[in-house]
Amino acid sequence: MAIERRSLEEINRGEFVARLKTRDMETFDILFESVFPKLVRYLIYTYDTLSEGEIEELASDALTKVYKGLSDFDFDAGAKLTTWVFTIARNTAIDRLRQLAVLKQKAEIVESDTKVGAAAVVTQVISDWSRSGEAEDGFLEPVDADEHAMLSAFEGLSESDQDILRLRSCLDYDEISKIEKRDEGALRTRHSRALQRLKVAYKKELENGGA
Repeated sequence: MAIERRSLEEINRGEFVARLKTRDMETFDILFESVFPKLVRYLIYTYDTLSEGEIEELASDALTKVYKGLSDFDFDAGAKLTTWVFTIARNTAIDRLRQLAVLKQKAEIVESDTKVGAAAVVTQVISDWSRSGEAEDGFLEPVDADEHAMLSAFEGLSESDQDILRLRSCLDYDEISKIEKRDEGALRTRHSRALQRLKVAYKKELENGGA
C-alpha cells in the first residue's frame, strides 16, 4: 500500500508531531516518504562534492537519527519539526565530509610513510647486497641492485613483511622486540623470511624488466 505524503506544513502540526513522538511507525513512514525527497534535493544542492548515492544514504541516516532522537525534540518551545530534521541532515552531511577529509589526510600520510619506509628498506638492502652481506640476511653474494626493481618488489610484499623490513632497516632486534613484545629469535626468523621473499620478488622484477 502506497504511503500518503504530507506537506511540510502538515508535518509541522502539533497533532502529527504528537503521534510521531509516540514512535508510531505508520506516522514515521509518512514523515520519511514526505521529507526524504526534499532532504535529498537539499543535500545535493548544498554538498555537491558528494555523490547522489552518498546523499541518499546520508538522508536516510539523518531520518534514522530523527526517529531515535524524537524525545529530544521540543515542539512546545516553538521549533518546527522540519527545521529540526533539516538541521540533523545538514550536520550528518558535515560529519561525513569531515570523515572523508580525515580519511583522505590519513591516506596521504600512510602513502607518504609507505614511500619513505620503502625507500629506507631499499637503501638498506641495496647496501647489504653491495657487499657480501650478513649471514642472518641470507644474501651472501654481491649484487648490483636495481633500485626501481627493488622498490616494486618491496611494494608487492605482504604488510607483515613490509613492516618487519621497515623496522629492521632502522632498529636493532632488541629494540624491535620491545616494540613488538616478541622474542628476538622469532623476529630474526620473521625478518629472514621476509628478506628471502623480497629476494625472490626482486629477481622476478629483474626477469620481467622491472627497471
